[in-house]
Amino acid sequence: MLIPMITAIIAGGGTLPEEDREAALEVLVANEAVLEIPEEYPFEAVKAQTVLIRSRYRKRFEEGDTEEKLYLELQQKKEQLGWQEKEFSKEMEICEKAAGETRKTVLRYCGEVVDGAYFLAGNGGTREGLEVFSDTSYGWLTKVENSCDLEGPYYLSECTISSGEVKNRLYLETGEKPEGDLEKQLEILSRDQAGYVMKIRVGNTVLSGERFRKLFGLSSSCFLIQFGEEEIRFVCQGVGHGFGLCQYGAGIMAMEGADYQEILQFYFPKAELACIDF
Repeated sequence: MLIPMITAIIAGGGTLPEEDREAALEVLVANEAVLEIPEEYPFEAVKAQTVLIRSRYRKRFEEGDTEEKLYLELQQKKEQLGWQEKEFSKEMEICEKAAGETRKTVLRYCGEVVDGAYFLAGNGGTREGLEVFSDTSYGWLTKVENSCDLEGPYYLSECTISSGEVKNRLYLETGEKPEGDLEKQLEILSRDQAGYVMKIRVGNTVLSGERFRKLFGLSSSCFLIQFGEEEIRFVCQGVGHGFGLCQYGAGIMAMEGADYQEILQFYFPKAELACIDF
């Protein structure tokens, strides 16, 4: 394992030798994958996941990040999750095997490595990057129908919060103290074609759907608001941001016989798989 080597180099204030950079990348990919994959994830879906994680790391390398920095971030993430290596030794072996079988493979769009996007479950489809970000560099994020979501365990969820708590969080976020009826203070202004909230008015402030989602711990920004006398209920569809690969859908595809290449081609029809060296 290269993790101890990276740790020693960091402690010594050095840098990773060039000949070991690729091996270090694969260790990082496997260790990140074991934190990200759902339980009992089919192997071909794990392989698809490693390609996306590798693409994300390669993108960050191109932007100037080092293996040492990424390793430290990974260790911090493990600590935050309370991850214990002995408890996940089997999963680690699976992720190392998946990373080995997809070694050097990344996702590219117009010749550039892209930041492989994925989320747990959707609302029946994925989101269009160009529509949401108004930037042609996100053209690889296309809307894909994913009907298996509709019968899955993550399709619908609810979150009920007292009106007082909603007002407190809105005040801390916007600096405006909501007065009176919350139904008059909250207004969804726009949604994308996939149904996710793009903008929501909070008093005199406009927040993005993703910012609002995180403020209230909602499973996704595809939500409806139901107003009660003393509480508000948020009804959400899917889990996560809705861009790129749907992990639940990828798992279903793998169980039905699709390999990792077919899975990635389905979710990223405008992108390509490429094998690249450092």
